[in-house]
Amino acid sequence: MYSDPRKLERGDPLLTLAAPADYPIDPEPCTVSVAPVEVPRLIDRFPVAWRLGQKVPDLVAIIGLRPDQSYWRRVRDGVSTVRPLLIEAYPLTTLDDGVTEKLPVLVDGLSPRTGAACVPAFREDGSASPELDRRCQALWTFIRSRRALAGLFSDLEARQAFVPWALDFRSETDSVSIEGLFVLRPEFDGSQDQRDLIATHGWAAAQLMSLHRISLHRIKSLLKDLSARAA
Repeated sequence: MYSDPRKLERGDPLLTLAAPADYPIDPEPCTVSVAPVEVPRLIDRFPVAWRLGQKVPDLVAIIGLRPDQSYWRRVRDGVSTVRPLLIEAYPLTTLDDGVTEKLPVLVDGLSPRTGAACVPAFREDGSASPELDRRCQALWTFIRSRRALAGLFSDLEARQAFVPWALDFRSETDSVSIEGLFVLRPEFDGSQDQRDLIATHGWAAAQLMSLHRISLHRIKSLLKDLSARAA
């Protein structure tokens, strides 16, 4: 999702911020890293799973089935848009090693589309604008929540709680395939391993595992939306 992240220079008079939909991210991501704290509001729309292979398993939301689906940009029921925190924070990001207390804020080098409505990131006195503050808050909420349950993610992997979740759909006119996703194996629910992890990591762990299972049914909504676009 990021093309050329660089350190955010405090007081930069040239830096402006546009709405997330006004950045020409190409291709758009099919999955976005998410934090446990935002899962309750995301599961009404997006499936939540994991990607493995990093130091700590990466919790992600599946926000589209193809790079051009743009599902996260859509206005739901004409009222509001549900976006993951990292998209709310864009073009801001950071590199989190899970340990360092003070992390540098990075800003992606991708410019907004021509004609996009933009606001300055900093006031004339060099202080952060309200919009920059809002996006920084989204970013730090993401980091803090991820760190709080990083131990759970690692313990789930250590106890072999994950199984692959292959998303592979084919029709007469289209095909979709997303690899590298993992979900909790069905028999893990109610197991002694799960009870041990809940005892160790608390109610937040129990809630996340339950919401994860519920969220998987939202794949039907993504398929329905994809079919509507094809029609």
